[in-house]
Amino acid sequence: MSRQPGFKIISLSEVERPVREAPPPGVFSLVQFSEHQRAMGLPTPEAESAAAPEPTWLQAADALGRVQRAIGTRNISVETIIGRLKAGLGQASFAHAAWENTGGFRAPRFEHNLIPRHMWKHYQDEFASRYVWETGDLRLALGRFFEATSAPSSTVVTFFGVKIERQVIDEIIANAPPRKRSVWIKPPATPPAIPRAPEPDVPQKGPSVASDHLKAWFDLYQRVYIGAEDTEEIALTSARGMFPGKSVSRDRVRELRGAQKRGRKASESAK
Repeated sequence: MSRQPGFKIISLSEVERPVREAPPPGVFSLVQFSEHQRAMGLPTPEAESAAAPEPTWLQAADALGRVQRAIGTRNISVETIIGRLKAGLGQASFAHAAWENTGGFRAPRFEHNLIPRHMWKHYQDEFASRYVWETGDLRLALGRFFEATSAPSSTVVTFFGVKIERQVIDEIIANAPPRKRSVWIKPPATPPAIPRAPEPDVPQKGPSVASDHLKAWFDLYQRVYIGAEDTEEIALTSARGMFPGKSVSRDRVRELRGAQKRGRKASESAK
């Protein structure tokens, strides 16, 4: 076997190797895992963190619910989200799409299953578009989408499984003004009712009622007003109403009602 000049073959047994000493008890040597990753060609944590994060998506109902909790009104929340999507400040994705009334033309395909921003101008809340916030299916009436078509009705496209980019929702919530919390004010306590003083006894004009007539009135009064309804004021009012134009004094009513009931007021009888 010929040998090339300038080269010397050395066997591994001839190479001097340093003797590895055992570490003292309780001492451990740590080796960074990233060095092994680089040696094996694996991505390091630094490289992974530097990569752009994948966009996260929210179901349409979840996206609206988050914005509505920040803004408070459903209609304004929907208009805010749609306005951002129209302006291209966020994206919406879908799982499948279906076309209707294309007039025989081939329907276009959407890149990366993203709803184009110009499609959002066809959103109509009074149309079936509003169902996207409950079902996730967005139905858009595009009118004569294909210029040369003679289809009598509007071209319709339905996007199934619509999701909205989370970043645009987070931006809406971050820019929303703080909601004013309604403060409940305790109504003032109702002041206790002040008992009304009895009206002064106005002297009656006209001749006095005959005793037998007044006695007949009292017999009828006793059958009508019983218990708590029988008070001096009620009896006096009843007697004077029975004999208009004649005089009925309080003393004569008291005499008929009896001494045990004298001075009894309506407020006392209700106790």
